[in-house]
Amino acid sequence: MPVATTIFATNSSIPEQKLLSNSAPFPAVLKPSSSESSDKRSLLLALEQPGGKSLLRNELARSGAVLLRGFNLDSAADFDELVQRLDGEEFPYSVGGEATRQRVLGRVFTANDGIPLHKPIGFHNEVAYLPNSPSRIVFFCQSPAPQEAGGSTLVAHGRTVYEKLVESGHEHFLEELSQKGVRYSKKLAQGGHGSWKSMFQTDDKLEAEQRAEKVGSRIEWLDNDEARFISNPCPGVKINPHTGEKVWFNTIAGIQVFKASAPPGSFDAYFGDCSPFPQDALDACLRILDEEKVAFPWQKGDVLIVDNANVLHARQPSKRPRTVLVSLLK
Repeated sequence: MPVATTIFATNSSIPEQKLLSNSAPFPAVLKPSSSESSDKRSLLLALEQPGGKSLLRNELARSGAVLLRGFNLDSAADFDELVQRLDGEEFPYSVGGEATRQRVLGRVFTANDGIPLHKPIGFHNEVAYLPNSPSRIVFFCQSPAPQEAGGSTLVAHGRTVYEKLVESGHEHFLEELSQKGVRYSKKLAQGGHGSWKSMFQTDDKLEAEQRAEKVGSRIEWLDNDEARFISNPCPGVKINPHTGEKVWFNTIAGIQVFKASAPPGSFDAYFGDCSPFPQDALDACLRILDEEKVAFPWQKGDVLIVDNANVLHARQPSKRPRTVLVSLLK
């Protein structure tokens, strides 16, 4: 691949990289252009300049994901300094967010406290089950998983998934998904992780209903003070506003992974008119995501910037002490 050098970074590669249909590497990889620029201060200073911001913006638009490696970021505070220099405001996650996250400092959160590390998280676009979703997700590896323990954050490009589904004969399914959208449902516990109280940040049922309505969803009350979250129809396919290309954008695959190990009725996804997805299309989706995924081992200090509108992410099972932090941007 061609190597282009800036004042602080050079395009590099990793063995797991793939090539997209537009000939862009996926993900793009930026490493220090010299030993002098490997200091985190050089990176932070570069991101205060138009040239540094432009480099990241262009690489993200071309590839959909950018891995920054070798810049010696060490802590959540370092990561927060980097995020503060990226374009865009913090995406508010406090009400309606499904993942259980704790604010570490500034714009930095834990990635997902509600799902144990030994369980996988399937492919999804962040907050695809609500009308508004973050434009970018920024991950930071504070502590990688032990060697041979998995723990990669997987990425797959939504344009590739859409193209492969068309090639495999599922164009009618994609047309139906584009027209009807997708609804998501999830059974919510009474308290603790994964509860309606944590999802809507209240222990008052009426307030929870009102907050659900504000974020484009509703709540059905069940026995034992449990509830079911049901989204309004959400996009299952999006169109890239810059290229006009159609992109697979949803949490359908992630729901299938959760359903495989959860009690019946815990999770579901279906067309916006409540009709079921064809099983052969679901099988094809999971197969294509598995074939097209990029899974690279985290290194301490890595930062991965993901264009949420175009790229899905997932998590491999792992073991402690893996610590990956996250920041969501509008």
